[in-house]
This record gives sequence, structure tokens and C-alpha cells, in this order.
Amino acid sequence: MDVFGNIEAGDVQDLIRAKDFELTTLRNAYVARGGSAAVFTTAGGPSSAADPDATWSADATAVVQRYDQARAAALKAIAGSLGIPVVSNFNDEFRAIVRALQRVDKVVSPGDLQDVWTRLAHSQAIAEGKAPQPGTPDAQLLAFQTVDRGIRQAEAGAANLASKVGPPLGLIALGALGVYVLSRRS
Repeated sequence: MDVFGNIEAGDVQDLIRAKDFELTTLRNAYVARGGSAAVFTTAGGPSSAADPDATWSADATAVVQRYDQARAAALKAIAGSLGIPVVSNFNDEFRAIVRALQRVDKVVSPGDLQDVWTRLAHSQAIAEGKAPQPGTPDAQLLAFQTVDRGIRQAEAGAANLASKVGPPLGLIALGALGVYVLSRRS
């Protein structure tokens, strides 16, 4: 997320990595139970005795289909924005992926990823493994933090100089520092 609260390409890529990991973990647990990995394709697969209940396979396939569509759209938007020297905003793509996995915000509904996960987890333990961690912080935030740190150090230096030199000269030095900082920003 950039300093303005917008979701960036790296945030969407981190979300995709995390959700790909979750779906792979869920698929592996289902296959270990004796189910077909075809359930986790957009074409879907047949119901089997490995299903925790009668609608599980259909719900899992629907989640995968919705997620794959949102994932493809997000990756297309990210690829289309590369090389363009403007700040890109991926809020819509991020929300589309979340909506694909959870249709009602902050509520677990039948057929959501959390519902499918929970129904399988209630019938068997799911080994979750090591989930992927978020990527590196964005460049805008690091640049903002560096500039902010420099300004704070300059202000502290000016205040220190003002305390040693005295009020009239200290004010002049502080004013000169302010003019310098403002001229560097433009």
C-alpha cells in the first residue's frame, strides 16, 4: 500500500501468492483424502466419497472458477501497467480477488473459500505448512521514510545550532535551513 492508502501491484501479487498457497494446500488435503484434483480446476471434477458433504465438490469448483477469473484479470492489469511512469492503483483488482473468495464482506457464506476449507477441515486435519510472507515494502514508502528522516535530522541539527549560537543567529540559521529544504522539494 502506498502512502496514499492505494493498493499497489506488489500487494495484489502478495495476495495472489497467499491464496494460491491456500488453494494448493486445500487441494493437497482433498487429494490425500482420496478426492480428485480435477475439482480444483475451472472445469471441475466429479463428486466422490472424499467429499465432506454432497455440495462440497461443486462449491470448491465454483470458488476456484471465481478466483481464477479475478486472478487472471488482476495479473493482466499488473502486466498492462508495467513501464508506465504513473502511480498505478490496484484497489479494484485486490477487492475483486477478495470478493471471488468471500462474496459477503467479513462474513463466511456457504460456498466461500473459508466455508469450503472449514467443511473439509471438520472432516480431517489439514496440514497447512509454511505460508508465503508478504514481499518487500514498496519503493514510495521507503523514499518517503528516507526524506522524512532527513528532514527530522536537519530540524534537530538546526535546533542544536540555534541553542549554541543564540536566538538571533539561530533564527537566521533555521530560516536558511527552511529555505534550503523548500528549494530542494521543488
